[in-house]
Amino acid sequence: MTDFIDKLAANGVAFTLQDGRIIVEGDLRVGFTLEPEDPAIPCDYIPANLTVTNTLTILSGIHSIPAGLVARNLFISYSELESLPDNLTITGTLMANSSRLKYLPENLTVGRVLDIMCTDIAYLPDTLKVAGSMMLSNTRITTLPDNLHLEENLALEAMPLQALPKNLKVGHSLYLDAVALKRIPECISCPVIVNAKQKCHHRCETEMSCFGSENAFDRLAIYFRAFSFPNRNHENDNFLVYNLVYKAIA
Repeated sequence: MTDFIDKLAANGVAFTLQDGRIIVEGDLRVGFTLEPEDPAIPCDYIPANLTVTNTLTILSGIHSIPAGLVARNLFISYSELESLPDNLTITGTLMANSSRLKYLPENLTVGRVLDIMCTDIAYLPDTLKVAGSMMLSNTRITTLPDNLHLEENLALEAMPLQALPKNLKVGHSLYLDAVALKRIPECISCPVIVNAKQKCHHRCETEMSCFGSENAFDRLAIYFRAFSFPNRNHENDNFLVYNLVYKAIA
C-alpha cells in the first residue's frame, strides 16, 4: 500500500487516508500506457482499500480487482481483466465493452449503465441488478430474464437473442435488430424502438409491415423519424426510430 500511496503523491493525485482507506478525490487511471502525457499511475495492482469518488479507469498491466474496491464509475474497456469480484457495487457506470470478461460476477449492482458490448459474455446472472441502461450488443447472450425493468436504454444489436423477455420495461429506447427476433411480446413497455443498423436523414411517416405476420409489429402503427441522442454516446449518429402507437391496423 505504501508503494501505491507514494505513486499517487508523485503524480500529484489528490487523496486522503481515512480509517485505513485511500480516498482519491475525482478520477484515477491506473496501469501502463504508451502515451507519455497520460496521467495514469504506473502500477500493476489495485489496493483492496482504495476508494475513488468518481471514475476509476483500468489500463494495461492490471489482472485483478480486489473485493474491497469502491468507485462511482469503473472503466475496464480494453483492459486485461478477465473477471470481477462478487458483490461488486458500482453506483454509476460499469464500462466493460471490448474487455476480456467472459462472465459477470454474482450480486453485481450497477446504478446507471452496464456496458458489456463486444465481449464473450453468454448469460446474465440472476443476481444482477442494473437500474439505468444495459448495453449488450455483440455479446453471446441468448436469453434475458423476464420482468426486466430499466429506467433508460437497452441495446440488443448483433447478438443471438431470439426473443424479448416477458414484461420488459425500458424507460427510453430499445435498440435491436428486429428482423432477427422471432417474437415481440405484447407486454413490452418502451417509448421507442430503434433499428440502429438503418439510418434515416429524412422525416417521414408510414405504417410498418416489413416485420411479417409472426410478431406483434402487425398490430402497431409505427412512425419513422430521424432522431439523435445528445449525451447518450450517439452524438454523431442519426437513427431510425420507431415510435410505437398501439392501435388496430386494418
